[in-house]
Amino acid sequence: MKVAIQNSWPNLTFSAEREFIARVKLAGDRLGWSIVEVVSSDDIIAAAPDFVIVTHEFSPKLTQYPTLGVIWSPTAFFSPDPDRIRNILSYDGYLVANASLRDYLADLLLAHGKDAPISRFDFLPSALSTASESDQPSTRGSRSLFYAGVHWDGHRHGDLFAALKGRIPMRIHGDPQRWQHADEAFAGPLPFDGKSVVDAIRYCGIALTLHGSAHRAENIPSMRLFEAVSAGAIVISDRLGFAEKEFGDALLYVDADQSAEIVSQQVINHVCWINANPEVAQTMADRGRAIFNRNFALENILIRLPPFVNEVRRSMGLCPELDDSVDIIIRIGSRPLSMVQRAVGSLAAQTHRNISLLIVVFRPIDGLADLLARYKGRFKSIKILDAPDDGVRSTPLWIGLNAASAVFVGNLDDDDVLHPNHVASLVQTLRQPKAKAAPLAYAGTIQVQEDDGHWFDQINFRGDRGQIVEERRRLRFLEAFDSRKMLRFENFIQSNAWLARRSALTSETLQDPQLIVAEDVYLYLTLMLKGPFVASWQPTAEWNWRSTARDNVMFSPELWGKVWEHLHRKLAAAGVPLSSDIEPQSPANETSKHVKAILRGSWKLLAQPEMLLPRLRFGFGLLRHAGPRELVYYILRFGRRH
Repeated sequence: MKVAIQNSWPNLTFSAEREFIARVKLAGDRLGWSIVEVVSSDDIIAAAPDFVIVTHEFSPKLTQYPTLGVIWSPTAFFSPDPDRIRNILSYDGYLVANASLRDYLADLLLAHGKDAPISRFDFLPSALSTASESDQPSTRGSRSLFYAGVHWDGHRHGDLFAALKGRIPMRIHGDPQRWQHADEAFAGPLPFDGKSVVDAIRYCGIALTLHGSAHRAENIPSMRLFEAVSAGAIVISDRLGFAEKEFGDALLYVDADQSAEIVSQQVINHVCWINANPEVAQTMADRGRAIFNRNFALENILIRLPPFVNEVRRSMGLCPELDDSVDIIIRIGSRPLSMVQRAVGSLAAQTHRNISLLIVVFRPIDGLADLLARYKGRFKSIKILDAPDDGVRSTPLWIGLNAASAVFVGNLDDDDVLHPNHVASLVQTLRQPKAKAAPLAYAGTIQVQEDDGHWFDQINFRGDRGQIVEERRRLRFLEAFDSRKMLRFENFIQSNAWLARRSALTSETLQDPQLIVAEDVYLYLTLMLKGPFVASWQPTAEWNWRSTARDNVMFSPELWGKVWEHLHRKLAAAGVPLSSDIEPQSPANETSKHVKAILRGSWKLLAQPEMLLPRLRFGFGLLRHAGPRELVYYILRFGRRH
């Protein structure tokens, strides 16, 4: 078993995610698995894992490999952000921390029409199982209080530690810049190696585990709780519902909602009691460790992944059960043979087997016949069709559409590729009862920078380490069907991302519109007259982009200007009801929209006072790690959500 686990925050020196990844590697060693830490999509492809675990919803799925998104943050952190929701929707399966998050996710998928497995077990930021230690802290004198915190969202619990300062023995670990006020109690940072935190807790003998208000509100435990009980320490916890239910009187508790003066006194009383009653306290710690080892050890959680991944693979279309005939059109003549070979190779790798190729050649390419001959045994048939070399891009496509005879028909540009489950997942989508009347299904699209030196940025690539993350891919399109957007020419269906019912291609639809660009948009708008499209919600199409060569048709705005009026006339003749506001918005209108979005976001924030504190903390963390521009973008996106 080979697993890639993605570090979504590679540029942060202090990150709880790094500690969890190190711990998963150690658990993998115990299970005999190969665990590979990855950052970019190229890292994932180089690793060629059985599946990928994404630990933070800032990172979307960007490769063909089954991708499991870990959902263990409070919904208050990600639900207002459409980009993070879209990333969540890109995953193939979900590892969820508790029942309330499971319910939220089920509702989210249902609302978007996405069908993907959600773990029926809780996937928690746990620790490795441990055996009892013969050298307990009670044999070395009094115990001290351990606390560690990254505190990415600000000066969390600062008043509490100020009240505890100098009153009990403490050892605090974390980012030195965040703990300057701790003075002699600060014991420095700990390495993120999966062991040192637990060892430090064991050395102290008492651990304080506190959760943010959003985590308490949604009953989501942090990794510190699991580290503490696995270390065999006596745990002082806030009254998190999970802790009280699962560990009961094996832990000691404080009322974190009280004032710092009250909470600090509760902590002091507990520490004094522990050191006055070491044997009784150790019995509590042993009971907590036994509960942990039995129910929550990380190895026991990970061992449940293989059968879940099999369920995910079936859902993705990697184990297809349908055998409908499919024709795929490839227009050839403007790209080198190497690109054509890559495109045809991606079709040969499809898990759906009943595929025929319609190769429409508008300009001869040396070696094409030999290339296609090598794939003769893979496809049901390969037909070569001639097209004029006159620069009219729609003509080769319409020649292919008229020649199609399979149940479903799709298109693949000769410079693009498809993930192995692309065809199967779209056939699967079109065969669902909800898609019975849909003329077309479409996938999400991943844009790929083919030229060296061009990378896509992400908010989570920012941080104090300042390293450039060479990410060549981004999730370009993954959207619900919206006819209004399509009628405003806001296209979100890439030319290689769709599969249509051949029965939807009527004689009127099969009339070539004679377009030099936008032929795919014309096809979509005319097929929309037959009914709404349906999304697979799987990003299985790759759109290769060349920022240096600049040979993609999107780099030719003059072509779009020439075709605009012709396109309008053709669409009007086909009966497409074009929107009256399809012209680009003026800068003044755009500014007005931004101001309204900021005002709307502010009102929504004030209208939910219970979420005010966690969202302010998130905003502070975003400002600190990603900068003011990303904070403004976040507020704009928040305000635009209805």
